[in-house]
Amino acid sequence: MKKNAQSVMAIYELCDKDIFPNCNILLQILLTLPVSVASAERSFSALKRLKTWQRNQMTQGRLLGLALLHIHLDLNIDIENVMNRFAKSKRRLEFII
Repeated sequence: MKKNAQSVMAIYELCDKDIFPNCNILLQILLTLPVSVASAERSFSALKRLKTWQRNQMTQGRLLGLALLHIHLDLNIDIENVMNRFAKSKRRLEFII
């Protein structure tokens, strides 16, 4: 929890619900609201770049996977683990040379 959220939480815990009911409700709302909507904006921007007219036939699962990869670029993915999981699955690719 961030420093500001901790102070709001401390005030909320000290606020008597019977004496200050409106303040208590306002503090609850303040604690549950997100600080910003940047993550939602980032998600919509990523989907706009991914879901173009050329990729209109993409399935929901593939779109979700691509969107998560695009949004979480900072994650390190173990390629060996991905290849092993794909090799163990029933889905096979035939390479034509």
